[in-house]
Amino acid sequence: MTDDTNQYHNSLAENAADIIDEETDWVELAQELDVSRYQYGDSHPEWTTGTPFRPMFLSHLWTEVEDEPLGGLRTRLSDDPELAAAFGFDPADLPSPATFRPCRVEDRFETLEHTVTRGAEAIRDVAIERGSPLGVNSLSVVQTVLMRMTQSRRTERFSGSFGRKVVTYWMS
Repeated sequence: MTDDTNQYHNSLAENAADIIDEETDWVELAQELDVSRYQYGDSHPEWTTGTPFRPMFLSHLWTEVEDEPLGGLRTRLSDDPELAAAFGFDPADLPSPATFRPCRVEDRFETLEHTVTRGAEAIRDVAIERGSPLGVNSLSVVQTVLMRMTQSRRTERFSGSFGRKVVTYWMS
């Protein structure tokens, strides 16, 4: 793990930070991301035969990072068989649309929601920093960039004004 990944304080984010560069897309990230340590948080392990943990968890993470609704996930995966396969689904035999209903997915991963939310935020941040296309469709990415620009400008104004006061004080 590189030094710059320590800032994420979330093993999911740290693992993603080790993978993401300017060319990383979801197919590559999904294939390399190790989510096995989160299987303990699967609230419905009995569903594993029909809807295994890994593909369902990665799907949920994808919707969070990309700020996509869970409702149409099956359609989006059937439109992108390479992504479905990278998540671990058989593109020719995707689970039913009912499987991807928000109430079912959120219930299944309720104990992991904090991990998913923080991981998704960190993945978007790493993607922005490294110029990756991950999360670029997300409105929250635009909001994050604008917020950072605004905060940066506020800091510049504050430090400039404060600096002038300090110089004036020392000169008098």
